[in-house]
Amino acid sequence: MAPFEHHDAEEDARTCADVVLTIARRHGGDDIDALWPINTVAQSRRSHYRPLPLPTHNAEADPGHPLYGASVTFTGDLEGFTRDEARAACAALGATVTAGPTKKTDVVVVGGFDPATLKEGVTVSAKLQKAMDLRAAGRPVELISEADLVALLAYEPGR
Repeated sequence: MAPFEHHDAEEDARTCADVVLTIARRHGGDDIDALWPINTVAQSRRSHYRPLPLPTHNAEADPGHPLYGASVTFTGDLEGFTRDEARAACAALGATVTAGPTKKTDVVVVGGFDPATLKEGVTVSAKLQKAMDLRAAGRPVELISEADLVALLAYEPGR
């Protein structure tokens, strides 16, 4: 590694890259993806998260499950699992997972969010606002929390 020159942007960037690559090598990898696999990076506007393709609903799931046949979308950060994991779990139960609310949306799972990521004067995410607008227009869109989703994922008839 070359000697460090203070306050040289190019040198600073090079040094940072060297640090990251050294850490990756210590963990058995050759690049930054070894440290932060693409689908496990925290989901936020500030991350470079790229979601998996939306999962396909399981047509063979139990039609008696409350999520079977429902159109489900997510907004905000989840604490217990990644959004991809939550989407896959819903699809496995027969739900159709969408990228955002539409006139066909039945359920919006509302996770937490950092208010600093919102535009000035805005108090909710664009997806949540769209869901609330759909409800105001008479659409039966159910807004649920992550805890509500966990309960639905653990749902067993007769219990």
